[in-house]
Amino acid sequence: MSERELKEILKQTKVSADENTTFRVLHQIEAEKALLPKPEAKKISLLQQFENIFGTIAGIVIALGFYFHYYLKISPKDSTTFFYLGLAVVSIGSFYWLYVSYNNYKENCGN
Repeated sequence: MSERELKEILKQTKVSADENTTFRVLHQIEAEKALLPKPEAKKISLLQQFENIFGTIAGIVIALGFYFHYYLKISPKDSTTFFYLGLAVVSIGSFYWLYVSYNNYKENCGN
C-alpha cells in the first residue's frame, strides 16, 4: 500500500462535523465563562483617595509656582493671577474628590 492510497483512504473515512458544532462550542465557552467567579475590583480607602488626589493638586500648584517664578519672573506670593489659578485648581480637585467619595459611598451602600 502506497502513501497516496493511504491518504485517500484516510480522506474517505473522515467524519465531517455538523454545521452547528461551532455554535455549540462557542456557547459552551461562554457558559463556562459565565459560571466562573468574577474577580473583585481593588478597593482604595478614602484616605488613599484623599492622598492621591490632593497630592496631585499640590504638585500642580507647585508646578504653577515654579512657572510663575522662573518663566514669568513674577513672585507667586504677590500675584493675584497665581492665587486665582491655584484656587481654581484646588476647587476642581476638591469637587473631584467629593464626586469620587460620593460614588464610593454609593457603591458600598448598595443603593
